[in-house]
Amino acid sequence: MKKLLLTSTFLLLAASSIAQLFVKPTAGGSSSFVYAKNVQIYVEGTINLEKNPVGDYEGSIYLRDDAQLLQGGTSTYNSGDGLLSVYQTTNADQFDYNFWSSPVGLNAGGTGNTANGPLRLNVSDDDTVLPTDTGIRNFTSAWAGASTTNALTISQAWLYKYLNATADWQYLGGTDGVPAGYGFSMKGTNTTNHNNAYDDPNVQKYDFRGRPNTGDIDINLTAEESTLSGNPYPSALDLALFFYDNTDVEEFYFWDENRSINSHYYIDNQGGYGTWIPLNTTPGEQGTYTEPTFLSYNDDGTPIIGSNNGLGMNYNRRYAPIGQGFMVHAIDAPTTSIATFSNSHRVFQAMDGTTSIFRNVETASTEKSFDNSNFADISSGIIEIDENDGLVPHMRLSAYFPGSHNRAFILAFSDDSTKGYDRGMDAKHPNDATSDVFMPLENGMKTVIQTIPFSKDAIVPLNISADIPGSVVFSAISEVNLPFKKAYLFDAAQSTYQLITQGNTATVNIEEVGLAANRFYIVFKSYDQIIVETAEESGLNLAKETVDVFQDNRLAIMEILNPERFDIKEAAVFDMGGKLVHTEKNIGQQTRYNFPTAIFSDGVYIVKLTTQDNLVLDYKVTIFNKG
Repeated sequence: MKKLLLTSTFLLLAASSIAQLFVKPTAGGSSSFVYAKNVQIYVEGTINLEKNPVGDYEGSIYLRDDAQLLQGGTSTYNSGDGLLSVYQTTNADQFDYNFWSSPVGLNAGGTGNTANGPLRLNVSDDDTVLPTDTGIRNFTSAWAGASTTNALTISQAWLYKYLNATADWQYLGGTDGVPAGYGFSMKGTNTTNHNNAYDDPNVQKYDFRGRPNTGDIDINLTAEESTLSGNPYPSALDLALFFYDNTDVEEFYFWDENRSINSHYYIDNQGGYGTWIPLNTTPGEQGTYTEPTFLSYNDDGTPIIGSNNGLGMNYNRRYAPIGQGFMVHAIDAPTTSIATFSNSHRVFQAMDGTTSIFRNVETASTEKSFDNSNFADISSGIIEIDENDGLVPHMRLSAYFPGSHNRAFILAFSDDSTKGYDRGMDAKHPNDATSDVFMPLENGMKTVIQTIPFSKDAIVPLNISADIPGSVVFSAISEVNLPFKKAYLFDAAQSTYQLITQGNTATVNIEEVGLAANRFYIVFKSYDQIIVETAEESGLNLAKETVDVFQDNRLAIMEILNPERFDIKEAAVFDMGGKLVHTEKNIGQQTRYNFPTAIFSDGVYIVKLTTQDNLVLDYKVTIFNKG
């Protein structure tokens, strides 16, 4: 047996970059393999793997403990019948869905990426076995999957792919009918094998084994529809890089559900899709993700009115880990197009080291958020990013329909945005509930994420659709790097301003069924502020129009005319060098007031009048005293 060991300690002193990689058994027929632990392997060219003899070391490359494999080039291909093995864990019992995308394909002969799917999965659930061991993977037609020591049984009943709405969900069963770059749905198992009582009972460790995917990988998109896709590589994927290189991609959707419910019946479960867009992504910026609204559904797929299920968790979604599946949503034109994953989108992004990347509270964003203790632990997030530094300023808002559901939506602020639609900064509303709230754009698009250039005078419309009359409660559940302290919900019909930031809530009543448009707005000034500013602006304009200063050089007096009786507290006279040469105090509301200027030197002077309301008026006069 020949083994190349790559560990984090070893690679502190050794380069992890390889021009090309060829792994094959020794001349004597013994197994050869690369074992990588907590490091990245970068191969600039191609990888050729020759299958080892049947035995303890089936794999040619083992990626363990967050090791990742990256490759360069656009025309890179891999070949051979050898295997790469990479673990991935997820919290999903036999009742819960996850979306997957395989990082490997069939290890057949020839070259290039090949079909993938659940057949690429094995199990290594008991950590007492060797990390190079191969578990047994079976399929069952029963609804419930199962897992025992080093053996995995996947239920075929929940294995589907989704290309577009026309094709709908297509049943896979125990086949590998998923091309590279596409995803598939799968439920978990009734895992029971763990090393200690502290392990989450729903954590299942899967082992992807096959030829590693690499190079350009295309997926077909249909206008204004979603395609089930995912990270196709055995490394992390930067969704921001993928997004900006594929102009027909509009946003990404991630499935999440209430994993405390143990039922296979559609009507019993609760779930929904969260939306992610990159914003104007910069280093340190994680993009923006809305928590999914958890809804219950009838057998025909329509949401159940009154299903008060709460929200999923908020996660940073920019870096998709190995195996992560998601929906790619296309823009409204052209009718069909292609999006391409590339090796240039691959990054080494370490995970948080806990047991799960698809669902784990430890990996949730640490933005200040609302108390979610009334809801079950229903997260499905990924990589831990725990600082707000560098994040685009935004408010994460919640609209709660009592007795029904919550809707999370985001208002962000960037000078790079416009008031219209900005791809990557605005995201369409999922429209998955009959009663809902959305932010409309001028082109009629309903948004669940909207980015605007901030101004204290900004007005953001909110439309509410209601299937039954009732109240809606608004609040800011997260405030990040905001350029203001207070935001208000303005009800134009009731002429009310309610504070929604700093832990406050605003409640509005919807009296009629249907769409309430041109009524509710998010603003950044209260009624009192607007009145004061309006009064100040109005008063200043009136003062400029009516108050005047004249210099009578014949009589050597300066006269102030004040027909509207503004309360003038001071008149200050400055020479052109900015030196104060004379002051008149407490002039008051006199309509005419004058003071002598015979002692002034000849020249030009600036006169500033200040009222008791601190309105300031400027005048220029010329004094010429005849001798």
